[in-house]
Amino acid sequence: MPAAYTIAQISAEQIDVTYPLVRNVEQALQQAEWREICEAIIQRRVNLAGANQIVIATNRTGYIRGICMFRVRSHPRYGELLDVPIFVAISAGDVAGVSEALLDHLRTLAHNQQCRVMRVWGLGADNLSRTLRKGEFDRWDHGLLVSVDVDTGDP
Repeated sequence: MPAAYTIAQISAEQIDVTYPLVRNVEQALQQAEWREICEAIIQRRVNLAGANQIVIATNRTGYIRGICMFRVRSHPRYGELLDVPIFVAISAGDVAGVSEALLDHLRTLAHNQQCRVMRVWGLGADNLSRTLRKGEFDRWDHGLLVSVDVDTGDP
């Protein structure tokens, strides 16, 4: 049975469609700013260490059911950390399935990047802008921290 959701990098055609979703968690973000962020990520075409990335979850008919923005950075307490300031899942009847598909994708990315911890920022209206403020990233007292199994190669 094929997966219910496909997870892939955001495309240029999805930028404006995803704006209302992102606006739910970043209310001060203007559409032009969202376009600028997405276009920079799309044009970069390589996943640079520490750079934001955006993935979209679509259902079998191509409708967007989720979005998340993330990056891998070194945290003073946790070491390599997959930081997720934007995580939105929508569905009339399967929010849990959309969330699970996105989280599975993020766990795989975290594992591949040797991140022992993934942080999904809590529900809020300014998570993206908070991640850009000096000192906010280094805090350890916000968001949901998820341990990631990492094979260290030790017996």
